[in-house]
Amino acid sequence: MDDQKTLDAVPITSSPKIHYSEFLVDKSPLATCEACIVVPARDESVRIEKCLSALIGQVDPDGKPIDRSKYEVIVLANNCYDETAARARTFGARHPRLVLHVVETKLPPERSYVGCARKLLMDEACRRFFLLGRPDGIIVSTDADSFVDPGWIAGIMREVEAGADAVGGRIVADRVERLLLDPSVELTYLRQVAYDFLIAELEDLIDPDPFDPFPRHFNHIGASLAITAGLYARIGGLPDVLEDEDKALYQAILRSGARFRHSLNVRVTTSARLNGRVERGFSAGLRHFGSLDQQSRPLLVEGASGSETRLRARRTLRELSWKVQLNRPLTSSQIRGVARSLGISDSWLWHEIHRQQTWGQLMERVDLRQKAEGEWEQLWPPICLEKAVAALRVRLSELRARPQKTDPALDRV
Repeated sequence: MDDQKTLDAVPITSSPKIHYSEFLVDKSPLATCEACIVVPARDESVRIEKCLSALIGQVDPDGKPIDRSKYEVIVLANNCYDETAARARTFGARHPRLVLHVVETKLPPERSYVGCARKLLMDEACRRFFLLGRPDGIIVSTDADSFVDPGWIAGIMREVEAGADAVGGRIVADRVERLLLDPSVELTYLRQVAYDFLIAELEDLIDPDPFDPFPRHFNHIGASLAITAGLYARIGGLPDVLEDEDKALYQAILRSGARFRHSLNVRVTTSARLNGRVERGFSAGLRHFGSLDQQSRPLLVEGASGSETRLRARRTLRELSWKVQLNRPLTSSQIRGVARSLGISDSWLWHEIHRQQTWGQLMERVDLRQKAEGEWEQLWPPICLEKAVAALRVRLSELRARPQKTDPALDRV
């Protein structure tokens, strides 16, 4: 199958190490530093000051200013042709209490993508925390075209203190810029947000994650993504990919078996402009919405019935996986039933569920197998976003009214 090489590339066990090819900041970190915020920036002179201003006004849960010695900010102005770095330095000079490092670099053409810049920054943050002997230090990524809420840092710290190894922040589109969009684009965006929230609730009702309970959101992108330095080092750092580096990092976190929290207490506002700096960023998604409208084509997503089938099968698979970990025997009929629900080969699944791997690794390989075999989309072809949202609302109202069964064993998975 065409996707088999991709499938085989998913590691079963791995513990890669980070190789620091470049040190960005010569000045040593403060001994009191608990969070290192990294900001890749390319030609963001118009927005960089607003981004940094939001990082100055951080408060604790009681609304009191956070001690600025507890966090530092590193801005990497990469391949800029404007005044991004100069404005960031001027801002730092006006606010000397903010621990701000501004670095300029010219990446070669083959490396001049946001994933490379973000990786340089996150690797540097990890290096600095290990200099302090602090694997519990928090590496936090945001974007130069975004601005964080006042309780952003405190929210991240609270989630880590509660046991999270990594935290995704809620991303919202800038309301002022959003209102400048074509109404059809804004409507599709709002429907997509509604769909994602409804799927998150459906997951919690059918196959809940004890470490990421509802209410929660669904974002895990570079505009607000936090991870402990220890976990970052253990998974080998940010994957070096040309695009969607934040999604690749999220998959690596899940693959490791770590605890990820989609926190509603961590929130970031990002630009709703159409001329973004990356090919597959938020702006590209908005342009895609507009293109679909111009062609009178609907946005297609997984329907409610397909999502529910997938989640129920996933819950059953989780239970079977737990039995394997307890050395309890499985029957071929048990495997056959869940394999049919997922549209994959039962013999392949039998082999996979008995391999030594984390739950995240197993689910990633199952997802790839579904795509490789191609039966899933034949069973559950994508449907119009508007219809999917309506069907999810109806189905969730039914599920909410039912008492939910719980399995204590799942809390230990």
